[in-house]
Amino acid sequence: MNPAPATCIRIERLGKTYRGQPTPALQAIDLAVAEGEFVALVGASGCGKSTLLRLIAGLEAPSEGQVCLDGRPVQGPGCDRAVVFRTTASPGSTCWKACASAVPLRAATGMPARSEVNSAVERAYALLEPVRTG
Repeated sequence: MNPAPATCIRIERLGKTYRGQPTPALQAIDLAVAEGEFVALVGASGCGKSTLLRLIAGLEAPSEGQVCLDGRPVQGPGCDRAVVFRTTASPGSTCWKACASAVPLRAATGMPARSEVNSAVERAYALLEPVRTG
């Protein structure tokens, strides 16, 4: 019997309310993502998908709850994660091209090694191949 994969991302009672807004962008979100698991966030515009990604990446602080990566609370941005928003990609670019273009920048930080980044990109590419367009 194989052991269960370790939880890579754990989100507990996560909430985000923006100042001056009466309605929370996110409220009481719980989620566990195991190592190697592939998760897609799908929903209407304004439902909180990007807010959740920004909270996981540490680009914003939650109003309540917490995000943990590999058992450690996210305290801010880190070199172990990145977010590529479609709106920042150049016109005519696919999401895949936007992600791939970040590889040299990511490798230039020295963490992790370029070979590790390339290996991760190849794994992501293989996972995305069935849904990739362009």
